[in-house]
Amino acid sequence: MDKTMMIWEPDNISGLWLNEVRVGEMGGNSLGFYGGLFGAKGQSIIAHGYNGTFHYWKQQQMDNNEIWESQVAISGHFDEIYDICWHPSGDYLLSVSKDQTSRIFSPWIKENKVVTWHEIARPQIHGYDMVCATFIPSKAHCFISGADEKIFRVFMGSKSFMQNLNKIAKPNNEFSQSEIKQLEQLEKSGLALGANVPALGLSNKPVFSEKDYAGEESLAFQEEVMIKAAAPAFVEQPPFEEQLLQATLWPEIQKLYGHGNEVICIACDHHGKYLATACKATTPDQAVIRIWDTETWRQKTPLTIHSLTVTQLEFSHNDQYLLSCSRDREFAVSKRNEDNSMNVLCICKKAHQRIVWTCSWSPDDKFILTGARDKFVKCWKFNDDKVDCDSTLPTFDFAVTAVVWAPVNQITNNHNYMACIGLENGQISIWLASLLGDSLSWYCASVFNQSYCHVSTVRRLCFQPQNQHNQHTDNKKEKKFNIASCSLDHSVRLFEVTMESN
Repeated sequence: MDKTMMIWEPDNISGLWLNEVRVGEMGGNSLGFYGGLFGAKGQSIIAHGYNGTFHYWKQQQMDNNEIWESQVAISGHFDEIYDICWHPSGDYLLSVSKDQTSRIFSPWIKENKVVTWHEIARPQIHGYDMVCATFIPSKAHCFISGADEKIFRVFMGSKSFMQNLNKIAKPNNEFSQSEIKQLEQLEKSGLALGANVPALGLSNKPVFSEKDYAGEESLAFQEEVMIKAAAPAFVEQPPFEEQLLQATLWPEIQKLYGHGNEVICIACDHHGKYLATACKATTPDQAVIRIWDTETWRQKTPLTIHSLTVTQLEFSHNDQYLLSCSRDREFAVSKRNEDNSMNVLCICKKAHQRIVWTCSWSPDDKFILTGARDKFVKCWKFNDDKVDCDSTLPTFDFAVTAVVWAPVNQITNNHNYMACIGLENGQISIWLASLLGDSLSWYCASVFNQSYCHVSTVRRLCFQPQNQHNQHTDNKKEKKFNIASCSLDHSVRLFEVTMESN
């Protein structure tokens, strides 16, 4: 396990097999390779290593010499994935997993305009299993994550990440005015070049120069190759596995303390001003929902609503209401007061017969969807600060674990809303709703081919935010949406759904 792979050829004279080519890495913190294969024509080789990593080399001609160059390979999580979220711009996707990492995936726009999706950064490599994450819209490239510990950690994008994102996903410098303004503010505040993790530490420390990647003590005994491997990666294509392991970390800027048990879920409002968090709970005192101010990172008055673990939180699109659902089979809506504190508005007791796993607001905040282990999805009408059951979708074959509304109204000429639903067996389906009077009438528009779906529980579904850079069609007769999903089967999947107006 010396982190190298060799190609051997027999010597014509002695008949001995000699090492002709050696590929791999020097230093780093990977655990070497477990096996390898030649390509069909013998001009490429691929190796697989610990944690499901792939390494790919291709033979190239240079100055009459044959060399083996590293190529971009596929990558992803190697354990159950618990949460995903899109950056508010829709430019990239963040996922967190039980493999103790958070990973960022974005499109790679090549010179021939071919677009493929790749992992471009691994901002957090932790010592605990990751369970939840969300972006903070008011801060450019900033997210907060929770793991099997009692604190939340806030991370800010590094200068190396922003330059890499520009090269990989925005080759024409397609930044919006709001993004440019946020980036200028970050530059003025002293944006970190990257981050590193001290020995026996869990916090990513900001680094402002490459010299900071080796402290005074470590310079005495660390090899130069180790220091170089940890330096931030500035690339024009998706990073290699060796770079993702050490050179794409984001600096940690804040910790949030307050919960007494391991954290479980988090949500941020659409203006990025307030956070809502919850932890594992077996009593009402433990099941409190804590509200945080993202400017001061201080707590507001906590909400005591549920008696068991809160399973999901979501702010309404106007940021005036907070939706929560729980293992106690209830969901609740809380309202923001004039002083920006929140109080419980209504609690829907016995909303389902089993655990309520998921909930979501409609884009106009008039309806709520809830899904539960009882295999039902219920639609609730929210009006005049009251919640009433509007309709119930047909019973599913498995427990409902993820629901989400499409981000826009009037999906087609005949349908006002669209929702995506994920089940415990990995199945995903699209449902359309028509407004008949004051109620919604639902029908199943599509069930995804099982060969494309997950093979285990769907944990989260997210529609990609649409903006001027990721509009998928100019055809006014159809609408296209990208839907990201994550599952306990260790995969993140991206689907494109096309809806015709007729």
